[in-house]
Amino acid sequence: MKAQIISLDVMIAALIVLIIIGGLGVLLYQYTIYEQQETELRDLGLRSQPALNVLMSTKGNPEDWDTKSCAQIKALGFMSEPGVISGQKLKAFASLDYNCSQSLLGIQGYNFYFDARDADGNLLNISNINITTGYEPPAGSNAIFSERKAWVDSSYLAKITLGVWYE
Repeated sequence: MKAQIISLDVMIAALIVLIIIGGLGVLLYQYTIYEQQETELRDLGLRSQPALNVLMSTKGNPEDWDTKSCAQIKALGFMSEPGVISGQKLKAFASLDYNCSQSLLGIQGYNFYFDARDADGNLLNISNINITTGYEPPAGSNAIFSERKAWVDSSYLAKITLGVWYE
């Protein structure tokens, strides 16, 4: 008998090899996507946490930035005295233009959401202004939220949240 060039055994072996190579390709592709998302989330965290740290630990530049226009503000900060943040500065931040806030926070190219809540989880309201600004991230977006607690005007404890996200 003469040997056949393509036998059933060779075709099955080739199919198995192709399935293995295809499976490895899919795994490599999924791993690449996972690593890309992890890198992007790390980058968001590196933007959100330092921005909130600056807000919560400095008075801003100039210190009376809450009375200035956006063009006159060099840096934002809520601190009024050690361990206490200013309700007036929270109110001024909530009233700032979104693009101005985004630029001063150093998060251009990303969206952000900011709010301040009391111990019961309700939005702070100072002089009839809810202390919230920005846009809440839609479902399925990549978002990192940083939170800090602080005394507002030495009167009450608030939870301050800054989220940075992209779709």
